[in-house]
Amino acid sequence: MAGNIGETMGILITGNPSVDFFYEHLVDGKSYRLETPEIREALGTVPLSDPAVLEFVRGDIEEGLRKIGAGTFPRFARLLQ
Repeated sequence: MAGNIGETMGILITGNPSVDFFYEHLVDGKSYRLETPEIREALGTVPLSDPAVLEFVRGDIEEGLRKIGAGTFPRFARLLQ
């Protein structure tokens, strides 16, 4: 997968709840996008600093990247052979 980006973004978002984050990952014309303003709107009164948000962000990013085929290291390694 793409390193530990789900964990990294989850920590950044929950640790900085007043900051707007926009993350987009593109692979072969497919994309995954996460935006904290949308998350904030969906959560209503639940703060971005809530520990459940960390788990949600981590899981959502991992699933989103899997769906677009973001496990690029094996493909990159084949190119080097």
